[in-house]
Amino acid sequence: MSYRETSQFIFVYGTLRKDSGNEMYDVLARDASFAGYGTVQGRLYSLGEYPGLLPGRTPTDTVKGEVYLIGKKELTGLLARLDDYEGCGERDPEPHEYRRIIIPVQIENEKILAWAYILNRNPRGLPRIDSGDFIGSRAS
Repeated sequence: MSYRETSQFIFVYGTLRKDSGNEMYDVLARDASFAGYGTVQGRLYSLGEYPGLLPGRTPTDTVKGEVYLIGKKELTGLLARLDDYEGCGERDPEPHEYRRIIIPVQIENEKILAWAYILNRNPRGLPRIDSGDFIGSRAS
């Protein structure tokens, strides 16, 4: 996938999910509509109050989340706000903790391409969330 590819979908797996209790979810929900629950091939790590996703090495590496469809008019503005929230906006100092890329997401019986925030560092020393579900891991 090239950097120039785009998508109106976004895959969220942590504090932007509906049940996270985070006020930034309201920003997402205002300009995007829930498209369904999805999974990506990846590994999820705990960074304390929030998780980080890294692409998975095997098909059994699965991360659970939600997929939202962003309106065409809202796409650029919402992604810029989310970039700022994730610390990878234009004004944020390098290196960023996350980078936003397009990844394949399984949603119901189809694969789509969606934006996602990927951890931009080595996960050494970070606890892995084996369930792949940040919201579920906080409930236990």
